[in-house]
Amino acid sequence: MNSFFEHRKINPEESPIVAILRSGYQIPIEPEKELLDDLTNAIIGESIVAFGGSGKRRWSGMWKEIITEVEHVRDTVHDMTARSLFGYLLFESVSDKYKQLMHEAFPNLRGDPENVAKLLDDTKSGMVLLLGKDTGRSLRLLNRVKRVLESQGLSCILIRDIPENPTQGLISKVLLYAMLARYVIIENTYPSGHLYELPFVRNAESVIAILQHEGRGASRMPDDMIPKHPLINRFWYQTDMLEDTVKNAMNWAEGRVQEDIEINRSAWTEQ
Repeated sequence: MNSFFEHRKINPEESPIVAILRSGYQIPIEPEKELLDDLTNAIIGESIVAFGGSGKRRWSGMWKEIITEVEHVRDTVHDMTARSLFGYLLFESVSDKYKQLMHEAFPNLRGDPENVAKLLDDTKSGMVLLLGKDTGRSLRLLNRVKRVLESQGLSCILIRDIPENPTQGLISKVLLYAMLARYVIIENTYPSGHLYELPFVRNAESVIAILQHEGRGASRMPDDMIPKHPLINRFWYQTDMLEDTVKNAMNWAEGRVQEDIEINRSAWTEQ
């Protein structure tokens, strides 16, 4: 290993050296760079310079320069650096093989399956689906609710704002985002498609908070279902108290979600 150190005295205040090329050019470890990429670029650059100064005309001479430089680094590199390079290459190989196996196991997914799990973690941690009549004055009402949710650090989505996918019908679209959401809020003052969507969302075991203006209602159809279902609760409001009512609904929904988390964990551990 003496050849590795003969070009340089060790200075503990400077970056450690990865390798020294035939020309004496030293390649330090740079925190912001990929070690192997930096070394590869240096070898190719030095080989181009050596080839240009050799007077050779054939491009095969360039490849010989590269081989000679690689062999020089192989023979003179410090053993700790060699281990690091081997570890890097081994990790890359294992990582590529793992991705290949996962894609073979899940051929219909465009991304890695673990990305689906991460998406679920992200949406379940802070996304709320808001349903209700989403045109005219009713849309302005939904946007008021949305602003309250977002002021509390949540991400709120309306079905109308989500681009259509030709592989999904309306119900499957609503169900997908309901199951991705931490919980669902339905504004039930004015009739709309949410009356049709509610039973499907309920069967998906979503936590549902229903907002309804006092003395009004989209329909009496869900009136007997709401008090019977533990995952659904209704919150009556007056226009000037909407924001406070939304926050009350959020508090209940979050508490219900936490209850469900404990129930789910118990089911897993009691097997």
